[in-house]
Amino acid sequence: MESGSNTFGRAEFNRMIEDAKKGIIDQVVTKSISRFGRNAEDVLTAVHSLSSHGVHVYFEEQSIDSQSPESELYISIFSGLAQAENLNLSQNIKWGIRKKIEDGSSPIYDRPCYGYQIDETSTFITVPEEATVVRRIFAMYLCGMSVLKIKAALEADRIMSPTGKSNWSKRTIDIILSNKKYCGFSVVKGEKGTYERENHHEPIITLDLFEKVQTTKAERTNVEIGEDGKRHRKSTKYSSQKTSQK
Repeated sequence: MESGSNTFGRAEFNRMIEDAKKGIIDQVVTKSISRFGRNAEDVLTAVHSLSSHGVHVYFEEQSIDSQSPESELYISIFSGLAQAENLNLSQNIKWGIRKKIEDGSSPIYDRPCYGYQIDETSTFITVPEEATVVRRIFAMYLCGMSVLKIKAALEADRIMSPTGKSNWSKRTIDIILSNKKYCGFSVVKGEKGTYERENHHEPIITLDLFEKVQTTKAERTNVEIGEDGKRHRKSTKYSSQKTSQK
């Protein structure tokens, strides 16, 4: 049988239950309680469901047969232990991943973006042609061009997008303008915060230029929070959709 913390999320397990209801099987033999299901409540529910259709379960590792009077007590104990062990393992894995992110050793930092490629030593290498496009995008934006106009300029010059298409999406340009990797940082956003590594690789633009663009983006945004606490679109000369004036 497959293992998993969510017993009833497994197609094969559900099929077994259905076969039991149809009388196709009369006994289930499984390696251990932990493989039958790591959630104590689900294990007992499944055992009861099978028992109600005349099917008993035998757990080889614990030598427990669901037909025995004391089986429910033992199943509860071993299921609880398996669940606790699984939770502890999960927490240890998460701690290890988070630790590697914090100390900068996580391979997550080695994900390249447009303008870079990775060599055999996992070092970021600048792609000259793409780096030129990145610098141009930042420069155009800071000179007052909207994302829509930058998109039109790139397409007019037949510059291929990061995906190799002739059309650029506004989203792609906005992501480039917001990506701190271009000034030498590597950034990982997690559930408990954002982790950054400075001087991780050769920058394409300066940190000063990046910060100026972020300030400009905040000033140009066409979304504001109203008195009602909701987000509203406002009319600006950079908006692709302007609010009609009454």
